[in-house]
Amino acid sequence: MTNEELLLQVNPVFLTAKGCIGLMAGSGIEDAQRLIPYIDMSALNNGKKVDTPPEILKAYSLNVEVRFNYTNLIAFNSGCDVIVDLPCGYAPRALAAARAGKQYYGFDLPAVINEMAPAIDKVATEEEKKFIHFEAVDATNYNSLRKALDGVTGKICIVMDGLVGFFTDPELDTLTANIHRLLSEFGGIWTTPDPYINQIITTVFTTILGSGGADIIKTMNEGSSKTAGTSSDKNAMSTGNPDDAVNYLKQHGFDVDRVNYADKLPMMLSLGGNTEAMNRLRTAYRDIPQLVMTANKSAAVKPEKTGSGKFAVDMSVTGNALKCALSGRLDTMTAPELLQKFNDTDKNSVSAITVDLANTEYISSAGLRVMLIMCKSLKDQSNFKVINYNSEVKEILDVTGFSDIFGID
Repeated sequence: MTNEELLLQVNPVFLTAKGCIGLMAGSGIEDAQRLIPYIDMSALNNGKKVDTPPEILKAYSLNVEVRFNYTNLIAFNSGCDVIVDLPCGYAPRALAAARAGKQYYGFDLPAVINEMAPAIDKVATEEEKKFIHFEAVDATNYNSLRKALDGVTGKICIVMDGLVGFFTDPELDTLTANIHRLLSEFGGIWTTPDPYINQIITTVFTTILGSGGADIIKTMNEGSSKTAGTSSDKNAMSTGNPDDAVNYLKQHGFDVDRVNYADKLPMMLSLGGNTEAMNRLRTAYRDIPQLVMTANKSAAVKPEKTGSGKFAVDMSVTGNALKCALSGRLDTMTAPELLQKFNDTDKNSVSAITVDLANTEYISSAGLRVMLIMCKSLKDQSNFKVINYNSEVKEILDVTGFSDIFGID
């Protein structure tokens, strides 16, 4: 199994990032068009092909384009000389940041970075390359984030678009603690449009499709809620009510501003020069701010327990029973290793699996997804056992509902 195939099973949102650059290139964004030849887009075409009506495809493209430009406006006008793109995906923000004279740090999973960094290297000028850096990180691992910023001086602007909704509540708590710690050290801001995602999509679709756009959004939401593995249950920052996100952030040590750049939005290429539609979009966007956070250093913030153990998998089969002992953090960086080792076993001869978490410090949703794959491989899933978990890991299993799935009391 290739790294990309592993990533698709461990973290399905990976394909969404590739879809975004495809939409940006299709809308006419030159930087995206330059990158596309160096990005493997084949995975997007492996499923059943569905012909999307042109107007809906146009709305999708506008949604991606307007969020990209809006976040760039805030980041490039933030007063920060360092842009931290988390996750960077395949969007061409690195090139725009370099032209703006900003040091750019693109953070994402190894499979993304291993493809995106060489692609940028192909199209960036020698001068632009001096501003561009890519690092593989796990957003829930403070040590991973801090190491990637070694050597950075000055205020940082952390931009996050489309990630928050994929976190479980424990992951969100860890993420906010990590970002608070980084901003407390470096200074700067964290900005995200994610709590306003429902309003943004509705505004974009009604700009393109008129009043019928809201009905299409409703149908899309009903369909996505039935699709397993696409996002987490609604967490405190993705309830659909931005006030919930603001209250959560304040409780976790952030001062929160709502910033609006609607009148500064450039003409969207997706609109094909339609100034009337662009004016409607700007007018509607005046009611959609973006959140900008700074760390309140006087606030008491519960630090993440980072741990120091290296991840390891000890997997053995005795008769028809597989025992898997895990050490360290089972997160988005390490979950593919567990899945690969499980795939390398003779699963057809295994009728019982025991996962020993005695030395496991943390489990993310990606790790839980792999454990679920292991569980579902058994004809009798009651023969999947999880043992020796500590209180922190038990809390994650409880909050995410996996205690019930795995039959843990």
